[in-house]
Amino acid sequence: MRNSSSEQEGVALVDDTHPGTSAQMWGRIAHAFACEDREVSIDLIVKDHIETDHSGALLEVHRCLCRFFFSKYSASLGSHSSA
Repeated sequence: MRNSSSEQEGVALVDDTHPGTSAQMWGRIAHAFACEDREVSIDLIVKDHIETDHSGALLEVHRCLCRFFFSKYSASLGSHSSA
């Protein structure tokens, strides 16, 4: 059932990759965003299930997104002082 008052749009990544294939996955993600002339932005990560044979890239996804976020925003984060 749709609830228009709470409906949001975003990009979800469902991690169902085998361990060691995250480079291929990132290539596909980058290509998809490039085809739409958009910056890579993932709003939600869904882990397929706990077995690492189908969610092997989750740790790498987390690392890459953290590196991207901090490299992009570290200057602006550092410029704010807490009073």
